[in-house]
Amino acid sequence: MKKIALVFLAAIVLTNCKKESEENTEQNPTQPQTTTQKATPTIEESCYVFDDGANNITLEITEIDEEIKGNLTYAFVEKDKNTGTVTGKIKNGILVLNYTFQSEGQLSKREVAFKIEGTTLLEGSGELNATGTAFKNIDQLNFVTKMPLTLTDCK
Repeated sequence: MKKIALVFLAAIVLTNCKKESEENTEQNPTQPQTTTQKATPTIEESCYVFDDGANNITLEITEIDEEIKGNLTYAFVEKDKNTGTVTGKIKNGILVLNYTFQSEGQLSKREVAFKIEGTTLLEGSGELNATGTAFKNIDQLNFVTKMPLTLTDCK
């Protein structure tokens, strides 16, 4: 009976010591703590291009400052070519740009978005506002991988 009581008492003491040790570890500021941080996606002042021989998208980033500025061209087979300028910012890993362009002799504006994945940009699509010029919710976009724009030197 004494042996059982001693084993039981030893188990209680060891359990309390372990709890105290864990509490000290959590509260000890001198022990290094590991945290995982996601790297913030970035882009370069350069060109990002998709070209399959028939369709072409070219995004030239000319300035990265308070705002990102550049030029964007869409040239799809059997469609009118769109060429214009972009300004915008990176929000949560997504390059959100206001695109002002010429198409069929008219000046138009619309919002475009590209998810940054390393040196590749994936264009986003989603529900638009009533005028069709901006996305309703950037966080609910779908990103197309059929036409990825890849980083390249500008010609």
